[in-house]
Amino acid sequence: MKQIVITAISLVITACMAQKSKDMSFLEMPTINKDFEVWDEPFFQANKTRPDSNGARLVLPDDSWHDMLKMDTSSSLPSWYIYYPAYSFFRVVKLYYADTGFIYQKAISISSGNVWVGYWYEFDREGNFVGMFNDDDRCGFKFNDVVSFCLRRKIPLTMGRDILTKNVERYNTDIYRDFDENGKCTWEIEWQVAPGKKQTILLDGDTGEILKIAESRFIL
Repeated sequence: MKQIVITAISLVITACMAQKSKDMSFLEMPTINKDFEVWDEPFFQANKTRPDSNGARLVLPDDSWHDMLKMDTSSSLPSWYIYYPAYSFFRVVKLYYADTGFIYQKAISISSGNVWVGYWYEFDREGNFVGMFNDDDRCGFKFNDVVSFCLRRKIPLTMGRDILTKNVERYNTDIYRDFDENGKCTWEIEWQVAPGKKQTILLDGDTGEILKIAESRFIL
């Protein structure tokens, strides 16, 4: 009997761990590499939103999607490609030199906000690899700490599908990482705390201390 009870408890624990793993799968990061690449013009042309548009979008059956914006060759701003996995908190971001179509930067970003997570890669105009960088190293309170903070406070984290299917009642959870002129890091979290109301939380980037909480109405 004792063995049966132990086995039953083990099965429950295993099931709970499996469920937790499934629930947290949205935190699994896509991967990128430092390989040289060029703008995918055939893919862009095949998925343009209009014949005269400089934007393209391809939505897959599972609600994952590709977004592209092609800048004029005279522009100093880069063209960009973004891939949003449907059930992921992250997206793949690739920037290209507008005049040559050569890769400029590759990064993994959160789905909604300005945070590039982990190492990102940069290339010069000739296509040479310049280096890899990680802004998270500049903050004592790391990105993973911010995620844990959100999960503890039951702040929903925005996935790719949330942005694609967003409606007027929903405000995405945005996370921003900023540095002042002295290099001091702060984190800002904006989320929908109630219908029509968003909450903004400002965190110290070194300690994670809450510096400010404010609420305001929003209209989408």
